Amino acid sequence: MPETPRQHYRCEPVLFERPWGGNALRRWGKRLASDNVGESWELGDLLDFSTDLGDGFTLGSLVADPADPLGLCGKPFPLLVKFLDARTNLSVQLHPFRETHDGLPKTEAWLVLEAPAGAAVLLGVARELSARELIEGVAKGDMELLCRIPVQPGDVVFVPGGTLHALTEGLVVAEVQQSSDTTWRVWDWDRRDAAGNGRALHIEQAIRDVNSAIRDGLKIAPLSVGEGRELLCACQSFAFARNWGASRTVRGDSGFRILVQLEDGGTLVGACGEEKFSKGQTVLLPVGGEVELRGGLVMEAWVPDLEKDIVSLALAHGHSREDARALGAGTW
Repeated sequence: MPETPRQHYRCEPVLFERPWGGNALRRWGKRLASDNVGESWELGDLLDFSTDLGDGFTLGSLVADPADPLGLCGKPFPLLVKFLDARTNLSVQLHPFRETHDGLPKTEAWLVLEAPAGAAVLLGVARELSARELIEGVAKGDMELLCRIPVQPGDVVFVPGGTLHALTEGLVVAEVQQSSDTTWRVWDWDRRDAAGNGRALHIEQAIRDVNSAIRDGLKIAPLSVGEGRELLCACQSFAFARNWGASRTVRGDSGFRILVQLEDGGTLVGACGEEKFSKGQTVLLPVGGEVELRGGLVMEAWVPDLEKDIVSLALAHGHSREDARALGAGTW
């Protein structure tokens, strides 16, 4: 491995076929080998997956580096960033809100990139029921038990651990989540493979881990925090913002930053000069890294100091503390 860490790293995505996947990610710069690709894992470090960062680096090698270039203080890399293409409905599922003997917690959020007219996500519950009544009802295909939230491109949706949810047909989203691949599948639309087999369901785990309370505020209202910048979502595990305009400098002052380009025509300027920053590309900044963004529309994700990065910034731009907390649906 090279001895000197770089100022920024370009991430090499890994694509996964899914029963519900399609070919929409071609429009986001992905080289698809089939028309059933559902996920592009942009950046993460799990037991059997670590992002290739080029020049002999992987995300795992940075995590293990004693110099701690990501500011993790010996902890695992905390986030996983993806693109998702829902050619058809995803399963109705949930993720644990706490660590258990069979899974890790996973709170996530979506930035909607593409959506057909009249699109909606299934998110949260519409009726107060016991956990068992709720899960067993959904497992029979009763979608009236779930909230249907309309969405369009640019919308932000927050999915706390324990919340029943599903992306629906035609949606393409960017996802920021805790670093976990634990999913409890409850209903899969009676989908069958070529041999007539359905995918495994996880009813008892879902009953154990579901949050069956009615919740509001899961569709987030972004906060403007200056010309060309909005805070989109913020919770204890992650935050992300949207940057646009002629020029903006992003620094890894106290921790890593993740940058995802969402439009054509962007460039970034780093220590080696100006580089093309194409639609669908992801870049990682280590601690001390710095780039100047020019053009395009860039999603920026990190692990926040909520008081410093979110509340103080919101207050400085005329918002209230309650407005800032609403970026995480009041979960902090």
